[in-house]
Amino acid sequence: MNIKNNENLTLQYLIDILEAELSSKIIPKFTMTQLMKTSGKSRSTIYYHFAFIDDAYKYYFEKRLLKEIASGCHCYNDVVVSFVDTIIANKNLCLNLYNLSDFLHHPDYLLDLFTRAFNDHEIPEHKLSLSQKHLLSGIVFLVKRWFDQGLKTKREEMITQLIEHGDLVKTYKKAKV
Repeated sequence: MNIKNNENLTLQYLIDILEAELSSKIIPKFTMTQLMKTSGKSRSTIYYHFAFIDDAYKYYFEKRLLKEIASGCHCYNDVVVSFVDTIIANKNLCLNLYNLSDFLHHPDYLLDLFTRAFNDHEIPEHKLSLSQKHLLSGIVFLVKRWFDQGLKTKREEMITQLIEHGDLVKTYKKAKV
């Protein structure tokens, strides 16, 4: 086995540990030191892969969770249902990621995620107008509110809100064409 394969296996192992720790219960804090102790890996190994704990959260979120959400989605509504179902199925994990990370609190980061999802499934030329992006920011607000309230909004209500807001973006697009 070459060095690159070992590095990749170590990275995946660290992400597995992170996932297990964040999934077990709601935690107030999780640090690089805790990742080191839980994984049994050295400080230098941890820092080789992640400069900050937020880098580990972001890697997990983008490389694993978002891929799971997007798998098999063919339209925006599919993304919404998968998004809501994945969050509900992984409630502790997702609440911990949201509460512990910095990047998920940046509206522009979340807006870019929803813009990409919308572009991939609804706007074939990948060009949302500025007004459509403003409409999509309402989706960010809905998601942030859902998390800030501890994911208490029921599944069907959350799906309906997100789809209806997506329909506003689609209707706006059709009206402008």
